[in-house]
Amino acid sequence: FTAKPAAAASTVTERKLDHQLNKLVTFPLSGGERMDGAVLVSFVVDIEGRLKIVDAEGTNPLLQDYVLQQLDKVDIGNNPSGTWKIERRRFVFRPEA
Repeated sequence: FTAKPAAAASTVTERKLDHQLNKLVTFPLSGGERMDGAVLVSFVVDIEGRLKIVDAEGTNPLLQDYVLQQLDKVDIGNNPSGTWKIERRRFVFRPEA
């Protein structure tokens, strides 16, 4: 699994976000379902540090649902600056050979 950030994390808030994404969005293990593909998600972080999804599209509907469920768990703590620019992340899942 790789998450491609739109830009390098430079602020504490962005580093917290990267940490949460790496912790929560891992390669899913599913009972026989094909869980590989890519999901592109656009979101903002609100003042409470929660993600608000703007748009999502993926090559695998089950994988897209999984990613959105995991992103709903992200909480980076207070974001006193409020909602920032739209962030775009591409999550790519491939089984190890």
